[in-house]
Amino acid sequence: MLLLALIPVFMGSGLAIQTAINSRLGSVSSSSFLASMVSFVVGAIFLNILLILTGTSPLVSTTTITSNPWWIWLGGVLGVIGLTTNILLFPKLGSVQTAVLPIFGQIVMGQIIDQFGLFKSPISKFTIIKLVGLVLVAGGMLLATGAFMPKDKMAKKQHHLLPYQLLGIFAGVLMATQTAINGHLGVILKSSLHAAMISFTVGALLLIIIVLILPVQISNLKLAYQNFSKQWWLWIGGFLVTN
Repeated sequence: MLLLALIPVFMGSGLAIQTAINSRLGSVSSSSFLASMVSFVVGAIFLNILLILTGTSPLVSTTTITSNPWWIWLGGVLGVIGLTTNILLFPKLGSVQTAVLPIFGQIVMGQIIDQFGLFKSPISKFTIIKLVGLVLVAGGMLLATGAFMPKDKMAKKQHHLLPYQLLGIFAGVLMATQTAINGHLGVILKSSLHAAMISFTVGALLLIIIVLILPVQISNLKLAYQNFSKQWWLWIGGFLVTN
């Protein structure tokens, strides 16, 4: 049971590290979209390889597509928005707030999803214990964002950051929604790995299209690749988020 309880801790740590890595890649390449694209492409390739190694076809039948709700394919889209938002927020908020705020958004949205069984998720009603936990998490989030600081120059700075902080919480809401959608897709496909692969592949394709449409210099990735021997870790963000 303790090991299961530690899984979310490792997931949160991975999210913080992955955001820092992607933010650095975005800085080097001068584009958050390029950083997100690399992350999703790396993740999609990794998951496709795992899927093939398990002997599962990455393809989806026409029946599966036509006989299920349209929203089961939105996981990748929500992931793109959430990940790119985090990359954009990292230079504004720093590592702590960029990690804490989305987690708070995930917890709140996760409880809403559980309460009403959204996206065909199992219903888990709100309890006093969950309320206490939510209050503690909210308190930790407020401490991390400096909400209890005195009204001095730093407090004014925090007030200036409020729109970015709300955006961070919204990114967490999208991530929780993505998790619920991918969870149901995993039930349909009878494979959570297959569902994750589809989510990453959809996200990767979407970002490739965005990068091709927008005035983004894809050649900027060469700047990151030139120092591969010293900064190889810039390319593993997608691997971390798949885990």
